[in-house]
Amino acid sequence: MHGFDWLSGVAAVDLDCPAPLRDPDGLLRFFNEPNAPAWGRDVPRILMHECLHGWQLVSSRWLLDLVVEEWLRLQGWQSGTPPPSPGPLRQAYGRAEQGQ
Repeated sequence: MHGFDWLSGVAAVDLDCPAPLRDPDGLLRFFNEPNAPAWGRDVPRILMHECLHGWQLVSSRWLLDLVVEEWLRLQGWQSGTPPPSPGPLRQAYGRAEQGQ
């Protein structure tokens, strides 16, 4: 299944990876020439789509602040102390705005 995880920033493409993309410089070559025949027909479209979500994440201050809020909670949990309650951004995530 293709997808983008907003909290980790990981893009997943559920297709066989073309051999040229497995090279150490494969992604750099892909982004320099995304329409090259070496990538095949389906991978470029899906990979570019999922990568755009990554750019949306880094360009969205609200989502970035949400990730920071969750990361700080995770650090508390890893240190052995109970994590704090979800912060205001996490509580608001996915909730419809008033009046909708």
